[in-house]
Amino acid sequence: MHRMDATADRLLALFVTYGYVVVLLGVFLDNFGLPSSGDVVVVLAASLAQRGDLDVWAVVVVALAAAVASDHTLYWIGRRGARGVLGRFMERPWMASALAAGERFFARHGPKALLMARFLAAVRTEVTFAAGVSAMAYREFTLYDLLSAVLWLAVLVPLGYFFGVEAERVFGGYTTALRVLLAVVAVYAAVRLFLWLVKRRRGASLDERSRGG
Repeated sequence: MHRMDATADRLLALFVTYGYVVVLLGVFLDNFGLPSSGDVVVVLAASLAQRGDLDVWAVVVVALAAAVASDHTLYWIGRRGARGVLGRFMERPWMASALAAGERFFARHGPKALLMARFLAAVRTEVTFAAGVSAMAYREFTLYDLLSAVLWLAVLVPLGYFFGVEAERVFGGYTTALRVLLAVVAVYAAVRLFLWLVKRRRGASLDERSRGG
């Protein structure tokens, strides 16, 4: 418990000192399979804004810019790189399988897939990448991507504010509430790591089969 308290205190100090940088990096890197959850980062930042430690509109602007920049980076990697520079890498069976799943989701739902994927972490990266690979019109991609990011923040920022307001009443203090949130994040990270390891193992198996064949 003492270690969790210390972790919560350090995290709180980190956010208060470097809050906007944490939001920028946390949201931007979320698309690239790194141990980062843009959803949790935004909720936590909004709760700190409710406490007066950060400015809520600055959180919104930074998170929106990071989300759009991340998506557009992935879009252009898919559009310019998947069939070119990254062509050989994309031909690996496990990568081709992941891309095919994203392309099927995108083909089934069209541009609305971008709106849906924003709230579905399991397919968010694949669908954005598939939009680029499929050469979705850039203007249309920009419109739907921006709309999805705005809707995403319209849900998460009020959720963070509610978390900040209710922390004292429900948990008896913000630090205690932060411990609960850390526990949730730990479980989320463990599940995400497990799924990544399973996907990687399957990918290695597919690669071995393709080389053997």
